[in-house]
Amino acid sequence: MSSEQRKRVAARGLTQQAVVQRAIEMSDSEGLDAVTFRRLGEALGVSAMAVHRHVADRNGLHTAMLAALMEDFDVLAGVAAHLPWTERLRAALLAIHDYNRRHPVLAELLLTDAPRPPAAWRTTERLLGLLREAGLGSARASDVAGIIMQQQVALLLHEARALRDAPPPEVAARRRELQLLDLPGDAFRNILASAHHLARGGGATWRTLATDIIVRGIASLVADDRADPGSGA
Repeated sequence: MSSEQRKRVAARGLTQQAVVQRAIEMSDSEGLDAVTFRRLGEALGVSAMAVHRHVADRNGLHTAMLAALMEDFDVLAGVAAHLPWTERLRAALLAIHDYNRRHPVLAELLLTDAPRPPAAWRTTERLLGLLREAGLGSARASDVAGIIMQQQVALLLHEARALRDAPPPEVAARRRELQLLDLPGDAFRNILASAHHLARGGGATWRTLATDIIVRGIASLVADDRADPGSGA
């Protein structure tokens, strides 16, 4: 059987699910920009045209990838409903990061222009519910939820880059430290004094600290709004 014949046989058994799953695997490993229809076809043993029959364009592929990733993901899954809203919010934010470590392409997909499937909005829905339960008005809760999601995406991108870092973590950290130590001492005294830690920051420490900052900050905002009901819509 020739190469073209094998491709035709493979194309007959190809499904959108298989295309999307392979795209997720590739992008988790190499980043979203590394996934092209040609490369997908090669990985699946079919032509790029065969892939296009299941996913029309990049936006369609990204939407389908988001749908596949988020369909069964719920940030409050397994979190006891009787816990205070602050504890449930903390658990929800950490759940996002746990999931991102398994699928580092998630943050990249959230920054694309592709239409978001309904499942991609579930996290925002859960956050809004917690914030309204905490006592924030609709407008204030919407603003806070938007800020949370923006902050989370930034942290997720940082994590994704770290997960794909080619050099061993200590080698990459040492390179960053040396770059910082090259800064002029008279203008960057604080950075030079903290260079070792700055170069190695991130990971679990940042996840935990960022989550605590967000939850405590929102709790303080809720308290202020209760003290001055006119401050939050």
